Amino acid sequence: MSVIIPIKGVKFLIDNKCLALKFEKKWFSLSSAVLNGGFRKVKTIVNYQVDKDFSDENPEAFLRKVLRNFPKPIVGLMTAADITKFSLKTIRGNLPICALVTAGISNAASVGEKINRMQNLSTINIIVLVDGCLSEACMVNLIGTITEAKSMALIDLDVRSKFSGEAASGTTTDAIVVACRGKGEKIKYAGTGTKLGMLAGKIVREAVKESLRKQGFSPNRPFIQRLEERGISLNQIIDFILEYKPELKSFSKEEIRKIIEEALKDVNVVSLIMAGLRLEEDKAKGLIPGMKKNIDSTLIDKTFGVYIAKLINGDYGAQEFFNLHKTKLLKISKLGVFSRSVIEGLLAGVSSKLKAIG
Repeated sequence: MSVIIPIKGVKFLIDNKCLALKFEKKWFSLSSAVLNGGFRKVKTIVNYQVDKDFSDENPEAFLRKVLRNFPKPIVGLMTAADITKFSLKTIRGNLPICALVTAGISNAASVGEKINRMQNLSTINIIVLVDGCLSEACMVNLIGTITEAKSMALIDLDVRSKFSGEAASGTTTDAIVVACRGKGEKIKYAGTGTKLGMLAGKIVREAVKESLRKQGFSPNRPFIQRLEERGISLNQIIDFILEYKPELKSFSKEEIRKIIEEALKDVNVVSLIMAGLRLEEDKAKGLIPGMKKNIDSTLIDKTFGVYIAKLINGDYGAQEFFNLHKTKLLKISKLGVFSRSVIEGLLAGVSSKLKAIG
């Protein structure tokens, strides 16, 4: 694979599970890398791809061994994401900048939440090169800006935590490398309001999104997938329909699945469900003025549900929604008043449609 890094004296190599950057002369780096993290002078930066089931009590020693033939000093990262699905974004001009990203989100998480241990290392690894001279404080500052850009990219794609379903801020094993040539006028700051911060932030945000798209994570992924990312699975929906309406057991699960998927092709249905889920998030954070967190019911939550059911199966769907809403049978965990209403609307619309077919 022929890739040109538009910075003099830097070569790109991808081969045998290694994505590497080689420097003719030593560059200055700061990183959270597994191998030789911290402030370092460096001649090689390598992102090494491990197997999905990789497990080693001493990953630093493992990397030191597998990367032993690269020029030293070296900084080493690791990931289970496919390194051939990398994204490279560049800024040319008076201050050339490159962002090289590999991204996987199998262990995406929301910062501050309780994390269960995961072995999968499909992490987001970000390497940013700046053809200039950055102070140590500036390099620290730039890592902060890069982290913000990464989190904004995940928000752009609505990536959710694998542990809670909340908006993800990163993965549990992300790593960042910042490296500079160390020549020219010293740059002291790299916050979001600086030229360096704005340029680096822009290309990192773009590169993270592009790498995730290459890995198959599409912003236009099926809506049922977005529900599952929030802890609402298709199988749960089907099981509840059969529990609520036992007479529908004459239908196979595959037949019910097709009716649900057909309902979710309607952009109006999807928009109302998404609006209810977003509203639920704002309610949980106390962002809806005048609304108490322990509210039981409101006019607006019923409005979402009844219109979703009506869009799916007209007045019959709407009536089924009110019948279902009264039962309070919905048992999908972590559903608040708005999210419960929109899922009840989907269930009522689909149930009434199946009843009409049967």
